Amino acid sequence: MGKNIFEYKSGLPATPSQPTFSLSTEGGDLLVQEVKVKVLGKNEVLRTYRIPLENIISLEIVTEKELKDKSVLGRGAVGALLLGPVGAVLGGMSGVGSKQKSVFMLAVAYATQSAPGEVKTLVFNAEYAGWLGQNQAAVRQIKKEMEGVQPSALVSQCIGQSVAPDGSIRL
Repeated sequence: MGKNIFEYKSGLPATPSQPTFSLSTEGGDLLVQEVKVKVLGKNEVLRTYRIPLENIISLEIVTEKELKDKSVLGRGAVGALLLGPVGAVLGGMSGVGSKQKSVFMLAVAYATQSAPGEVKTLVFNAEYAGWLGQNQAAVRQIKKEMEGVQPSALVSQCIGQSVAPDGSIRL
């Protein structure tokens, strides 16, 4: 996977020491790595977070322009319709602050055993220091790797679905 750099915004259990992160996949996991950016050579990895690909509900780069309604509840509802749980989170956030410029954000919604039934979301600035093109390519590659992955029971629980013994999903 090509080099990518995202700026951390929210969602980790503790505030990272560096705002810069890199994403990749390894062994069926999404690796979210806090990095110290180096001009020459490989970035220094300070900490690695692993999310099983089967636990990812949504991984999207979005802008607030995609969310049109002006009320917080309306933006959240429109966002949820467009992009699922990630859209609801970003839709609610889209009315905060000024609307001078659309900012591309990466949102990763996932399920975890530490909080069954709850959707956790990591949010990053995808445009950090001119990296939008490389970051979009990295997300496309991760999503391609996720195509054949069956969602876990944790994901089904988060989105209110159950998996029958024959593998079918009850809506």
